[in-house]
Amino acid sequence: MDLQEFGLYFAELREKSGFSSQRQLAQKSGISNGTIARIESGVQKATPETLISLARHLEGNPYLDFLSKLGYVTVSDISSHNELLKIEKYKSLFSSLYIAYQFLKSEGVAKDFIDEMNSAVSKEAKKHNIEFDIAAFEKDPEKTITEILRQTKMEYLDLINVTSINEIRGYKDIDKIISENVDFDKRLDLLKEERQKLNEEIEKDFLDNYRKVFYDSSFSTEENGLVNDLIRKAVISKRTGKPLSTIGLGLYEKNREKKLEPANEGAEFFDGDIAKKIEFFEHLENDLKLDLTDPEVQKKLKRAAKIIFSEED
Repeated sequence: MDLQEFGLYFAELREKSGFSSQRQLAQKSGISNGTIARIESGVQKATPETLISLARHLEGNPYLDFLSKLGYVTVSDISSHNELLKIEKYKSLFSSLYIAYQFLKSEGVAKDFIDEMNSAVSKEAKKHNIEFDIAAFEKDPEKTITEILRQTKMEYLDLINVTSINEIRGYKDIDKIISENVDFDKRLDLLKEERQKLNEEIEKDFLDNYRKVFYDSSFSTEENGLVNDLIRKAVISKRTGKPLSTIGLGLYEKNREKKLEPANEGAEFFDGDIAKKIEFFEHLENDLKLDLTDPEVQKKLKRAAKIIFSEED
């Protein structure tokens, strides 16, 4: 497709996507109004990076079509198109896995996390004829991921800023795998001294520091947020024994500008019986001013519990 034809095609798609003017799309995408005007008039061939930024705001996110129509890649049939989708999906997925692995390694929980995830990721990869060697990944994750990308023929997309390609899809895929397949069996006893440990590790240490540990300036806000949410879920699950599927996402986005107050954190992380236990202990600590780490207080609570839950009236 020549530039004039592409310009007309792009202009029609822009309007169909709800942008009645070039300026509206410029404001939404961050691409200048002048650049969009030159693309639509057929005097400028858009770069892959520009196309990716524009496509994510248009109906159907048609960046693969854009790349094909302008000659950056060859999509001659549906099988080639699916191959490109596979490449896009798995570069994001394995890159995300590598980021999470590196962070969790520094947190001292990487092995548990990777052991739980590897089987599921490997099965998913094999569906797309990608061999994922668990032992090799644990030994040298960066080299293994490079080999995976070679298998998926990443040379097709050498010109593309791959960290921007439909970024959310890859992170959602990896989060889905985690939520469906990872289940830590260990549970902390919140009725004992682990309640204090939980507060110290989650409220004071991790929540104060996790956001600034991982940040990549080449990533969008959504990408950094999703990676941090992924890491947060794994760390909290490891430290509390709570299944990942019950730990909600969204903490990073909701609280990007301010630190969480400890009183608010129980509702973010826990639900059901655990939330009730936390609420009960906060009541004892805050309202009744009881020191739950005091052995004498613990003895009195145990004695009271026997009376309360006995069969006698």
